[in-house]
Amino acid sequence: MLCKFRIKYHGAMPGTRRFAAFLNRAKRGAWSDAGLFWHKKLRPKHFTNRGATEYGYQPREGERNRPGRAGFKRSYTGRKLRQFGHTRPLEYTGHSRALTRLRDVRTLTKGRGVRVVLHSPGYNRRATGSSIRMAAELTTISEREANQIVRLWNRSLERRLKRYK
Repeated sequence: MLCKFRIKYHGAMPGTRRFAAFLNRAKRGAWSDAGLFWHKKLRPKHFTNRGATEYGYQPREGERNRPGRAGFKRSYTGRKLRQFGHTRPLEYTGHSRALTRLRDVRTLTKGRGVRVVLHSPGYNRRATGSSIRMAAELTTISEREANQIVRLWNRSLERRLKRYK
């Protein structure tokens, strides 16, 4: 969770329920903006070599001076390059990457957070004995990006709270 705060009311206050409902709607809208930002701006970077370096992906066979037992051509990266013409991380045929483009951003009740659902079951699979967790790699964010999301969330909530009358 990126931020947490508590609002406590004492005594009877007129309009408290109305403001609480407004605040929940405002927080849900801010979380929605944060989820959409991640999906639109940060998700595509996970499929680049720059993103793999920034997020610290585990090197695959054939990457970064790891030629594999049978040499580069028969390694995972070598087969990917030969068959599909690319060496992008988290992508083999491109089918799972295409499924992540489907935008499904869900805010949690009472503005408690956001869930970005990626409808791609391929990232949950693991080869036997492999320590690579593609789903965890895909959902990792850097410290700089976390700060960006917090700033965006704060600006969005502030903008929404100014509308309260």
